[in-house]
Amino acid sequence: MARILVIDDSPLQSLCMSRILQTLSHDVLCHADSQQALQVVNRQQVDLVLVELLMQTGNGFETGLLLREAGYSTVVLLTGVYRETDEIWARALGLAGVITRPQAPERLQTRINSILMKQGTCR
Repeated sequence: MARILVIDDSPLQSLCMSRILQTLSHDVLCHADSQQALQVVNRQQVDLVLVELLMQTGNGFETGLLLREAGYSTVVLLTGVYRETDEIWARALGLAGVITRPQAPERLQTRINSILMKQGTCR
């Protein structure tokens, strides 16, 4: 089980991702605002941050970069449309990658486990 922070300004997308992650036995925190999410990461231990790539205020690349600058490394972008260039840019910024939604829960769990093991944060 991991503590996962989901940053997404869409309440529906946050709810869906949260429920899927909870069924996989993860502890989930959700925030719509990147600045509030940064404060959460500074106050609480979070194993993984999932950030929506396209938001009304800013984007996942900007938020991911802010998290990296704050010393936090396990950040993954979420998107509904996979583009190889997103993965390239995410890696170039030091992010852990991109997850395309929707994904079957089992496949999502496999991807999360892989990312956490690479980052050395798997509990």
